[in-house]
Amino acid sequence: MLAGYRRLTLATVIPALVIPILVLSNAPRSHAQTPRRLALVGGMLLDGYEAPPINHAAVLIEGNKIVKVGPASEVKIPADATVIDTSGLTMMPGMMETHGHLAIMGHGEYGRWFAWLAQHKAQFPPETVFEISAKQLLMAGITSAIDLGGSMAPSLAVRDRIARGEVPGPRMQVSGPPINHRAGPPGSPDQLLGPGTGITTPAEAAAAVDDHIRQGVDVIKCQVPLSFDEYKAIVEAAHKHNVKVHAHLYAERELADAFHAGVDVLQHVGSAGVPLYSAALMKEIVDAGRPVVPTAAHRVFIWPATLEFPERL
Repeated sequence: MLAGYRRLTLATVIPALVIPILVLSNAPRSHAQTPRRLALVGGMLLDGYEAPPINHAAVLIEGNKIVKVGPASEVKIPADATVIDTSGLTMMPGMMETHGHLAIMGHGEYGRWFAWLAQHKAQFPPETVFEISAKQLLMAGITSAIDLGGSMAPSLAVRDRIARGEVPGPRMQVSGPPINHRAGPPGSPDQLLGPGTGITTPAEAAAAVDDHIRQGVDVIKCQVPLSFDEYKAIVEAAHKHNVKVHAHLYAERELADAFHAGVDVLQHVGSAGVPLYSAALMKEIVDAGRPVVPTAAHRVFIWPATLEFPERL
């Protein structure tokens, strides 16, 4: 059932809590050693392909690869395998976070969060915050994530430390600061997200893309307000390096400009109470197969929402 997955992390899930069981493909180990065998036995398996669940399933892992899955009665468990009882739990592939911010993951309200960080920046500098947030994501069952807007140096450092197995976290792609017309003033929330790479012309936009890629980002994040020509310059500069562009968008005009300029991933589209877009634009986006990330919980601040509706827990 999971033959299409390689180097996959599984997670066991209980209501309101996800506990990942990791296959640490990046952890250093001797090549002369026999791959460690691990068997997850007893839980319900969701394979990610929309097939019916397998109840009382078994997942056999050797080293960093899943080698066998199916009903526990049909999967032979090697005598030297470490067996983990997952009875009563749900086993599933790791999830993907397609719009995250390690700078703010898990916070309640922007105002309170960034004010608190400003007061405790000696104890919690950006890299420390990013590491804590990365671990939070992993413990929630997220095994791949894209950080779309963070201070450049700590974003790259935490991504690389995760890849080397030095700190826990999902496989990360990072954009560094967003490219836009705004550069956050000192002390603003943007300082931890990255103050933004302020541009005023298409030429400056292309130069900013080249600079970000030279520093080592995986993707480019651009953010309103930008003109069609600026989006176009960003896309052309990024695509020369085979780097994809994500855009933070709300209103129809900016969405249309970004889409027609060739932006690869349309972020926030349909969130934050934005009115429905025209049928013609929606059809264009669907026909093109362009990825859309609605960020459905965007601007639904978790703590106030919980106070208003505690039963949701």
